[in-house]
Amino acid sequence: MLRPPKASLPKGDVEGAHVVVIAGSAYAVTSPVKTSSSMFYVDARLAAGKSLHLPDEHEERAFYVIRGVVGCAGRRCQRATW
Repeated sequence: MLRPPKASLPKGDVEGAHVVVIAGSAYAVTSPVKTSSSMFYVDARLAAGKSLHLPDEHEERAFYVIRGVVGCAGRRCQRATW
């Protein structure tokens, strides 16, 4: 995977979250990063109490918490400490 200039990555606000599409397609935009399969890799930053639905074009979806706490399907998820 080639690393394009940060400024070339599509970004915007979705459901009140600031979103950058790093690879693949999501939220009606496509990253310039070429992938070998249909996917999305997104940096999403949400304010406390906000929510963001993951695109449903892909059967398998996941998220990784870097900072803060996220609720999903009634469960509380936070950054893993190894």
